Amino acid sequence: MKPHELATTFGIVGIPLVDSGARFIAPARFGDVVELTSQVSAFRRSSFDVEHKLIVRGAVTVEGRETRVWAIRDPADPDRMKAQPIPPEVTARFQVA
Repeated sequence: MKPHELATTFGIVGIPLVDSGARFIAPARFGDVVELTSQVSAFRRSSFDVEHKLIVRGAVTVEGRETRVWAIRDPADPDRMKAQPIPPEVTARFQVA
């Protein structure tokens, strides 16, 4: 499912970024061909973590991480967002068979 389809399917406002970080291991240069991999590494009740790796010439050069929250519009204040439990059908798509 594409991110823009999440709102219509699950009624969320989005999956805002609430924390991030990176560790720079080695430099990349202009013209380098890079490979970027991303994977969900953990689910909690209403948030999840994504890990990223940037690979250059076969070596990991950057490791990154982010935490995102499954968010709806706050019924008490429509100008704000509120965390919502992630539906089981969403987390099930990430289970390894």
